[in-house]
Amino acid sequence: MERRHHTGLLLGWMILIVLAMARPASAQELRVSGVVIDLQTRNPLKGADVYLKTLRVGSTTDEDGFFSIVIAQPALPEDILVISFLGYNTLEIPLNEVAERKEIALSPNAILQDSVIVSAQKIDIVNQEIPHARTVIDQTLIEIRGTNEISSIFKGVPSVQIEGNEVSGKRIQIRGSDPNEVNVYIDGISINKLGVDNAADLSLISLDNIETIEVLKGANLTLLGAGAFGGVVNITSRRSVERELMFKTRHGSFESQQYVGEANLPFGKRVVLNYFGQYSDIRPPIEFLPGEERDPDKSENENVETRRQNHSLNLNYYGERGQLSLRGLAYFLDYQKPLLTNERKNYLGALNYQGSIGFLRDFDFTVNYIYGDDDLIQEVREQPTSFSTNFISQNLTARLLKRVTFGRANEFQFQGEYIHDELTREQFQDNGLGNPISLYDALLYENRLNLAGVIAFNDEIAGHRNLHWNTHIGMRGDFLATGDSYFAPTLGAQIEWKNGYWTMIPYGSYGKNVKFISLKDNSLAGLQGQDSTRIGVIASVADSTLERLPPEISNAGEIGATFQYARPNRPYRALNFSLALFRNTVFNKLLRHPDRPFLILAQNGRNVTSGIEASAGVSRLAGHFDITASASIFNIDEPLVYPFKPEQSLSLQTDYFSGFGFYLSVTGFYQGKSSGWKVKEAAAAELRITQDDIEEEEIGDYADVDLSVGYRFRLGGAQMNLQFSGNNLFDASGYQFYLLGKRNLQVSLSVRY
Repeated sequence: MERRHHTGLLLGWMILIVLAMARPASAQELRVSGVVIDLQTRNPLKGADVYLKTLRVGSTTDEDGFFSIVIAQPALPEDILVISFLGYNTLEIPLNEVAERKEIALSPNAILQDSVIVSAQKIDIVNQEIPHARTVIDQTLIEIRGTNEISSIFKGVPSVQIEGNEVSGKRIQIRGSDPNEVNVYIDGISINKLGVDNAADLSLISLDNIETIEVLKGANLTLLGAGAFGGVVNITSRRSVERELMFKTRHGSFESQQYVGEANLPFGKRVVLNYFGQYSDIRPPIEFLPGEERDPDKSENENVETRRQNHSLNLNYYGERGQLSLRGLAYFLDYQKPLLTNERKNYLGALNYQGSIGFLRDFDFTVNYIYGDDDLIQEVREQPTSFSTNFISQNLTARLLKRVTFGRANEFQFQGEYIHDELTREQFQDNGLGNPISLYDALLYENRLNLAGVIAFNDEIAGHRNLHWNTHIGMRGDFLATGDSYFAPTLGAQIEWKNGYWTMIPYGSYGKNVKFISLKDNSLAGLQGQDSTRIGVIASVADSTLERLPPEISNAGEIGATFQYARPNRPYRALNFSLALFRNTVFNKLLRHPDRPFLILAQNGRNVTSGIEASAGVSRLAGHFDITASASIFNIDEPLVYPFKPEQSLSLQTDYFSGFGFYLSVTGFYQGKSSGWKVKEAAAAELRITQDDIEEEEIGDYADVDLSVGYRFRLGGAQMNLQFSGNNLFDASGYQFYLLGKRNLQVSLSVRY
C-alpha cells in the first residue's frame, strides 16, 4: 500500500504541474516552419540548428529535416533566421521571407585551407529503434560533475544504478536488471564480450574521453538490444576535427592521482588522427574480501593499490561519399594487495565505413576484434602455495547496417551480424616446486548469425503538420552453429504532437527478447553434478562435451511519454517532463550464488519486474540554473532471482552557470532498501548447498550528496578549467553492495589548446 501511495502521489504532482503550466496558445503567435535539405542530394538534414538571431528562439530539425518555431508577437520584421549544420555553409534568411518557405537547401562547405571537410552522415540506429525511454548525458554535464567515478554520472538518471569495485569493475544495471543484461557500446562496438560473464566494465573508457552517453531503457530494442533485458548504453567518444591538445591532472582522496592527455591532429583536408590516454593510481584501504560486499564495514589494508591505463587511437578519413575509421582501444588494470594480484589486459580493434559506394547508399559496415586477458593469482597465507586462474576471451564480429527509405518518410533498417566467441579458462596450483599442477583447462567457442530489421512508418494527419505518428515493427533472428534458432518480434508506436508551446510524445512498445547463456556459465553448468536434491555444486573437473543451456527469455511491455514546454520571454528556456511505466517477465533465468561467482544453480528462475519512473526539469532558470528531479520505483517479485536491487531511488540535481566562467553542480540522491539471499554461515564452507542453507538478507537505504565547483578561464591561447569535486560527502553508504560510496574529494586542472 505504501508503494502505491507514493506512486499515486508522484503521478498527482506531475499532472498538477502540467496543468498549471499549460496555457492556450496566443492568437497573436507566429509560426515559422520548413524543411532543411542538402542542396546536392536533396536528402533531409537531421539535427540542423535553426534559430532567430535577435529573439534567440530556436529549434533543431527532426529525422525528416522539418523544424517548427513558435514566435510570440510582436515579432521583429528585421530579425534573421539562421540555419547551420556541421559540414555545410551557414545560411541566413530574413524572417519576412521564410514564413511560407517549404524547403531550405544548405550547400556543403567549400574546401578551405587547413580545414577538414565532414560530409558523411551516420545511420542513426537509435532513432530507428522501437520507441523507448531515453536519457542523454552530454560532455558538458560530464565535465561539470568533475569526477572520474562513472557511478556519479548516473545518479540523476532514473532506474539506473552502478555496482562494482576495483576488482570486478564498474557495471551498470537498468530497471532492476543484472549487469549482463545491459548491452554497452563504444562507438557502435559492443564491449560486453570483454567480461567473462558478458557484463561490460565501464572502466574501459575514461569519462574525459566521452562525448555523449545514451541510456536506452527497456527490453524491446531490436537492433542494439539482443539479450539486453534492462536496456542499452550507447557511448560516443570524443573525436574533434580541429587541431587540439589537452592535458588534465586530478589528485584527491585515497592518495589518488590521475593524468589525462588528448591530441587531435588533422592531416590535410580529410584525415584526422585522435589520441587519448589516461593513467590513474589509487590506494583505497579496502580489501573487498569475499562475503564482505554488502557489509557496511570492510577489511582495511593500507597496502592495497590499483593502477589503470586507458589508451584510444582513431584514424578517420572523411570522403565525399563516406567516412572510413580505424579504431584501437587498450585498457590495463593492475590490482595489488597482500596475497592477491589481478591483472587485466583488454584490447579492441575496429574498421568502420559509413556512407555510399557506387550506387549503394546509406550503409554502415563494421568489423571488430576484441581480446581480453584476465589473470588472478591467489597466494595461501604462510605457505608457498598459490592458485592461478586465467581467462582469455576473444570475439570477432562483422556487422552490416543498411537503410532503405520509401514513400515520403518511411524507412526500413536491416542489420546482419556474424559473431564468433572464444573463451579459454585455465587454473593452476603452484606448490613452489617449479611444476604447476593443472586443475582446469578448457577451450569453449561458438558461432552465431544475427539478422534483425525494423520498419518504421511515419505519417501525419492530413492538414495537421504538427501531428505525426510512427509505427515500428521489428524482428530479430539468432541462428546458432548447433542448428538452433530463436526469433524475437517487437512492435511499438509513437505520436509527436506540437501544440503551441507544447511538444508531447506518447509511446508504447511490447516484445520478446532472447539472451544466450555465457560460455563461462555453460562450462560451469556442464561441470556441476546432476544431483536433483542439490541446488548447485562447485566444479572441480573438466568436461569437453558440454551441452549448451537454453537461452533466457523476456516478454516486456512499456508505455510512456515526454513533454516539453518552451515559450519565449519566460524566465526559463524550457520545462521538460517524462514518465514511463514498464513490466518485464523473465523465464529460464540462471540462478547463481551472490557471493560465489563460480557457483551457479539450476536454470529455473522466473521473475516479474514492474515499475514506474519519472523526471521533471527546468533549463536555464533565470538564465543560469538547470534543475532536474527524478524518481523510480521497482517491484521485483523474486528477490532470489534478481537480488539486491533498490526498491526506490530519488535524485535532485542543480547546475549553475555564471556569465564569467564560474559554475556549480549539486546532486542529492536517495537509494531505497533492497533484499536478496545468502548462505547461512554454518553452510558457507560446504561444496553443496541445499534449500535449507539459504536465508534472506536485506540492505538498508541511504542518502548522500555530490558537489562540484569550477572556474573556466583563458590564459593566452589556452582554455583552463580549475575544479574541485566531492562525491558522497556524507559518507553514508559504507560501501554497501559493491557501491564505491565512500567520501571522495578531488582537485583537478585541465588545459586545452
